[in-house]
Amino acid sequence: MLQKRGSICAPLFIVRTLVQTVIAAAAYLSQTPADYDKTGSQYGRFFLWTTAWLYMPFQYARSWNLRADLERVAGPFDAPVISAVEVNV
Repeated sequence: MLQKRGSICAPLFIVRTLVQTVIAAAAYLSQTPADYDKTGSQYGRFFLWTTAWLYMPFQYARSWNLRADLERVAGPFDAPVISAVEVNV
């Protein structure tokens, strides 16, 4: 039984329902074996690289290219030189 809105019972009901749903999903997945052969035959190996944005060598090349463009426009990304200053108190 839930009390009026804004009581502490409503969030507890939601959390309990969420936990029960997760437990039910875990039980279903543990009973259903994964069929890797069927999935592999449906999608093939190329499915993993349908977008270049997820391919690490492409990400490195793009990052290098963007950095080169920025350095060409605004100068190199050198670490700033900070000299030590003595403070007399």
